Amino acid sequence: MEFTNVVFLFFILPVFLTTYYMVPEKFKNLAILVVSFLMGFWGFPNFFLKMIFFTLLTYFLGCLISRFNNNIIRVALVFLEILFGFLFYLYFYFKEGSLQNYGLDFVFSYLIIPIFVMNNISYVVDIYKNRVGSKNSILDCFLHVFMFFKFYLGPVVPYYKIKSSIKKRTVKLLDVAGGLEKFIFGFFKVAVLCYETGQIKRFVLVKYAEDISVFSAWMGAAAIFFNLYFYFSGYCDMAVGFGKITGFNIPENFSSRFHFKSLTSFFKNFNITFTNYFKFYVFPWILEKKVFLKYFKYFLIMFLYVICFFNVFAVVYFCMVIVLEMLFLNKVLAKIPEIFREIFCFVLILIGTVIFYIDNLGEILKYLKYMFFWGKVFFDKSLLFIMIVIRFFGMLILFFLLKFLIKWLKKTNFKYERIFEFLKYLVFLILFLISIFYSLTV
Repeated sequence: MEFTNVVFLFFILPVFLTTYYMVPEKFKNLAILVVSFLMGFWGFPNFFLKMIFFTLLTYFLGCLISRFNNNIIRVALVFLEILFGFLFYLYFYFKEGSLQNYGLDFVFSYLIIPIFVMNNISYVVDIYKNRVGSKNSILDCFLHVFMFFKFYLGPVVPYYKIKSSIKKRTVKLLDVAGGLEKFIFGFFKVAVLCYETGQIKRFVLVKYAEDISVFSAWMGAAAIFFNLYFYFSGYCDMAVGFGKITGFNIPENFSSRFHFKSLTSFFKNFNITFTNYFKFYVFPWILEKKVFLKYFKYFLIMFLYVICFFNVFAVVYFCMVIVLEMLFLNKVLAKIPEIFREIFCFVLILIGTVIFYIDNLGEILKYLKYMFFWGKVFFDKSLLFIMIVIRFFGMLILFFLLKFLIKWLKKTNFKYERIFEFLKYLVFLILFLISIFYSLTV
C-alpha cells in the first residue's frame, strides 16, 4: 500500500497517529509494527509471509552470532545471511517476476526487496561488529526491518543508527510540526510532480514507437529521470516526516541540490543513504582483503545500483562512463566552465536514464536516434503534449514558489510573527489540498 493511497491517508494514518499517541510508551513500537504488517499484508499478502520468514531467519542468525565467540563461525554466519539474502532476491526476481503482480507500480515492485534485504543484512553485520550490544529482541529486529515509513523505498537506515531510538525516544511538539511539513513536501512530490512527469513519460514512450521530435525525445528522457527523482525523494521526505512525528531520526536521502559535475559526484548525492550503506557495509570487507583500488568504490556503487534491476545495458554504460572519468574525462571537464560541465554530465545522466528504464537494446538505440536528431522534426506540434509540458512546469514553479515563500515566512519579524505563522500554515494547507486532489482524481 502506498502512502498516497486514499485508504492510508484517510483511515489508516489517522487511526495510527491517534493510537500511537494514546498508548503507553512500551506499546508504541508494537503500534508501528501492527500498521507495518497491515500495510504489507494488504499490499502483497503471499510474498509478505516469505519476507517474515526470512526476517525470522535473520533474527536467528543474529542470536547465533551473539552466542558464539569463535570469529570464523561468526564470519561464516554473516556470509550465510548475505547468501540467503542474495538467493531471496533471485527467487523474487525469477519466481515472482515483480511485485507488480500485486498491483504495485514499477519502482515499488523492484526496490522494496533490495531495501528489505539490505536492512536484514545490516542487522546481522551490526551484531557481528558489536555495534548494538547483545540484547536484541525479536521486536527490535522486526521493527527495524518492517517499519513502514522506511520499508517502502527507504531511506536505507542501518540497524545501529536506529537501535537507540527503538529502545527509547521522545516526541517533541516542534518535531511533530517539522515532520508534518516534511511529509507534505514529500506528498506533493509523489502525488503531483511525479504524476505530471509520468504523463510526459507515458506520452513520449507510447508515441516514439511511430515517430517523435528531438524536443519530445529529450523531454521524455528528462521526464523519466525526474519521475524517478520525485518518486525517491518524495517518499524519503515522507519517511523523514513520519520519523520526526514518531520520534525517530531518519537521515536525509537526497542532497539539497543536484550535483552534475561528474557521474560519480551525482550518485553520491542522489541517494545518499544507499551509497553510504555500501561504503559502510561493503567496502570495509574489501579493504580487509587488500584489493581496494582507486575509483573501484564508484564502480561498485554503480554496479549495485543497477543490479537491483538486472539491467545489463545500464551496468555496461555506467561502468564505461566511470572508467572514462577515472582515466581522463574529469581532468578535461575541470578545464571548462562549470555550467557547460554540468550540462554535459546531465546529458550523460539522461542517456543513462533512458538505457536504465527501457532495458531493450533495439528500443534503446531507436530512442537515442530520436534524441540525437534522427527524427524528422525538431519540435513536436502536438497540442496535447505541449499542454502536458506546460502543466508540469506550472506545478513545478508553484511548488518552488511556495517552498521559497515558506522559507521566507520562517524568517519572521517578531512584530508580525502571528500573521506570518498563519500564512505559512496556509501555504502548507494549499500544498496538501492540491496533493489530496491529485490523489482522489488521478
